[in-house]
Amino acid sequence: DRLDALISTPAQDFRLRLTLDLQEKPGDLYLALQPLTVPGDQAYREGVPVLTHPMQRLLPKAKLTRFIQRSGPVRQAMPAGVNETLMVDEAGYLLEGLSSNFFAVLNGSLHTTSSGVLLGITRAVVLEQTAELEIPVFFEPIHSAQIPDLEEAFITSSSRGVLPVCQIDQQQIGSGSPE
Repeated sequence: DRLDALISTPAQDFRLRLTLDLQEKPGDLYLALQPLTVPGDQAYREGVPVLTHPMQRLLPKAKLTRFIQRSGPVRQAMPAGVNETLMVDEAGYLLEGLSSNFFAVLNGSLHTTSSGVLLGITRAVVLEQTAELEIPVFFEPIHSAQIPDLEEAFITSSSRGVLPVCQIDQQQIGSGSPE
């Protein structure tokens, strides 16, 4: 009955989430359908602000629902207009967003970490394209002290695609808008 009601819902974008239970009832599979909200055109033209927060995934190779619970208070604390929170490790390196991968352009090269983060599908597509275009990529994170020197920054996720970042915390990135 729920599926019939959902199918008859007027045209709307949805996010489909499959969850495999590993703790309570190992092997049980759950399906959740949620409305999909994507950034508007203005966000892609002008970029979005993001914040940083000291945090990192405990098991970065696995997309675990416990992380959603653990990061919930950080998500809820994001002010209106802020698109994402970037996790920063104990040494001050920018790792990834709560629900995105992070990239930065510094000295004409693309930087993204390859360890300690969940490696996303959209991230893989960006890296394929940079290889085809022969853009230099460094698989190392940017330190928070380097934010003022960034020429560009962006986040990637399946629901956002490639979304420019115009500001990290209170620091403008490059000219303040995507080039």
